[in-house]
Amino acid sequence: MLAHPEVLQLTADSLTTGRTRVATIEESVVGFATISLHDHWLELDDLFVDPDWGRRGIARDLVSDASAIARECGVDHIEVTANVHAAGFYERTGFSKIGVVSTPLGVPAARLRRPTSLG
Repeated sequence: MLAHPEVLQLTADSLTTGRTRVATIEESVVGFATISLHDHWLELDDLFVDPDWGRRGIARDLVSDASAIARECGVDHIEVTANVHAAGFYERTGFSKIGVVSTPLGVPAARLRRPTSLG
């Protein structure tokens, strides 16, 4: 992420419209997820947890939150494009690989899908 900060496009609009959900602990931001709604699915555009706060369930909670939003919007699954470092996490949280796509950085990445029924 530090090598290519341009892939994260956090905007004030995404915060005010609820597309970016922020995880906080003791008033400190420890993670965030940005989503976008499409006709038949919800896209998990960004998911990040401060490395100092990793392995505490924060990312899992953000995925569950995205799933709840997807259910509220009437869509039955979430999709995400995952780099090689994150694919294992997504698979452990119920995502299944549905293909491989090319990223804006020109690197292939796994495309995964998770039913919203998983909670």
